[in-house]
Amino acid sequence: MRSTSKSVIAESFIFGLVVFAFPLRLHAQSLEVVPQEWDFGDVQVGDFMEATIRGNSAAPFSPLVVQDVYPETTGTDFSIEGFTISPGSNLPGVEMPPFVIPPGEYFDVIVRFTPLSLGQQSVDLIFVTNDHKEPFIPAALTGRGVPIPEPSALVLLLLGSGIAVAWRRS
Repeated sequence: MRSTSKSVIAESFIFGLVVFAFPLRLHAQSLEVVPQEWDFGDVQVGDFMEATIRGNSAAPFSPLVVQDVYPETTGTDFSIEGFTISPGSNLPGVEMPPFVIPPGEYFDVIVRFTPLSLGQQSVDLIFVTNDHKEPFIPAALTGRGVPIPEPSALVLLLLGSGIAVAWRRS
């Protein structure tokens, strides 16, 4: 009986190593955000510019759960306009997280910069996933609000028997 109990303990120990060692590698999730930085450049106050930020599932074996995507600071001039999932994922289009991305697939986030004031602005777009090592992944967004150019003035000149038209820039 003693040899049986030692054998059971040894087998349990080896089984425990297999069960607890391998799942850590087999179930690792990972998200790659492309690009990690995006500059919208100069955008006139009140106008907008959109960009697409892609999240690639680099998870080798398990689906990646995207729990949330949001601008780090609320009330900014940056907003999320929508999400699309890669066509190969066979998932319906989604409007907001949470959603699941199969291994090797991707999703796109459409981000809009609508400056309400002049000057440089920036925010981190935060991706929240079920990746245990790195659940929060930032993408840096920047843009600059610039003034709306003053409209050109139309000048009509009455010249004797005709009319001359000229443009004048302010």
